[in-house]
Amino acid sequence: MSELTTGGLVLGSALGPRWGSEQTASVLWRLRNVCRQGEQRPRLDSVSLEIRDVPTAVIGYSGAGKTTLLNILAGYEQPDSGVVERSIETVSGIGQHLAGGAVGVGVGVGVGVENASRMPLYWIPQGGGLWPHLTVRQHLLAMQTGRGDSRSGSAGPVGLEEKVDEILARLDLMHRKSAFPGEISEGERSRLSVARGLVSGARVLLMDEPLAHVDPVRKPGYWKVIRELSAGAGTTLVFSC
Repeated sequence: MSELTTGGLVLGSALGPRWGSEQTASVLWRLRNVCRQGEQRPRLDSVSLEIRDVPTAVIGYSGAGKTTLLNILAGYEQPDSGVVERSIETVSGIGQHLAGGAVGVGVGVGVGVENASRMPLYWIPQGGGLWPHLTVRQHLLAMQTGRGDSRSGSAGPVGLEEKVDEILARLDLMHRKSAFPGEISEGERSRLSVARGLVSGARVLLMDEPLAHVDPVRKPGYWKVIRELSAGAGTTLVFSC
């Protein structure tokens, strides 16, 4: 675990066999003197940092600027001053195309599937960005089109439905697969947002406190699922907590 502290935020990078040395990992984002103003005080004040292609946690007290930082990484917000550089190889197109929580060009067709159209980045904001007209299971099946609509009748890529059911089962959502977002609990909505991100097959998964509404006793088990599925898919996690 390596750490970088800046302006009340702590970045922790956890390495494993896939990533090797953090120093040799490519840079996903590089921020230089980034500022974002708030009503009473700056939300980010001259933040300079690098986020490399390794699992990275953004840690800080409430109001430290975690959500603002992730919004800027996703391209949802722009800094008032400073420079944000993004890696062309892994996150090209950030901020140009938004569909639900998805950011970038192309759509991954399932966890663990490599292809030329692989989505470079999938963003899970605090609100989750769920689609009220789709059921729990349809949220995941919709990732075959990237348009938030799984009702076309298309069977989708081979193996996608099995992968969808596996993820729903591991996140304890199978019994709610036919429910709509308005019919499930906050914790279930949080897990659904994560499940949709995992099935996207994105190169980088950017998550803003993804399990904030989940029972603390059950969080470690769900984080284990997230780590295992993302590692199996070759997906890098960048998240706040």
